Amino acid sequence: FPVTIAPQRYRSSGNNTATVTRHEAQVNMLYGMELEMYPKGGLQSNYGGDKWEMLTVWGNGMPDCGGLKSDGSLNSGGMEFVSSPAPFDVIRQSLVNLKNSGVMKKFKTDDRCGVHIHISREPLNEIRAATMLFFINSPLNNSFIKDIGGRAQGTHSYCTFGCDILKKYSITKPYQLITNHNPEFRSSMSSYVRQHYAAMSWSGRHPTFEFRLFNGTVDPDVLLRYTEFVAALVDFSFNKA
Repeated sequence: FPVTIAPQRYRSSGNNTATVTRHEAQVNMLYGMELEMYPKGGLQSNYGGDKWEMLTVWGNGMPDCGGLKSDGSLNSGGMEFVSSPAPFDVIRQSLVNLKNSGVMKKFKTDDRCGVHIHISREPLNEIRAATMLFFINSPLNNSFIKDIGGRAQGTHSYCTFGCDILKKYSITKPYQLITNHNPEFRSSMSSYVRQHYAAMSWSGRHPTFEFRLFNGTVDPDVLLRYTEFVAALVDFSFNKA
């Protein structure tokens, strides 16, 4: 999910950000969505036409605004939609397009499916990233996170949390993720955030943070709620860090 290949029409300029009322950090923030699902009726249905319709609706007539690929973590016939990076308002409009068209009624999910949301790392400094990481993994927020995304510590094999690490090393404030220089803690936390299935993770491959705490769905309203939560978390990190 390389932000550097974002189409120019999605850059944060001109009308794309003229109505943004969120924190100024959102001006340079790009979002992306990975959506795991299955076509109803299996691959023998109108799979080609349905997936093309979905891409066209998402991109408001421009089907190159995302892509579909197979996903080895799903059962037979499973696939993953990957959007192109875009500002929050563009992602929101794409989800509204999906809702109004009804095209998502042609797809379904099961308990193996998830929704992964990416944000660009560049606008966020170390303490802001730590604020988000702490919020997601704090034991105090475990039930709240489950209410938001459907996943929490110990509930899903494709989403792991670092609650036990925070408990073990008595991390009660976001800044302690940075200031605690205990070698064992730093090794444990570094290993956790680089896990493929971490609830909030990053790697050297892509310049994004990935959030995996959301259950699979093809309901555009729920997908918008997921995206709004991540956007609110970005705002929170700037207001509280």
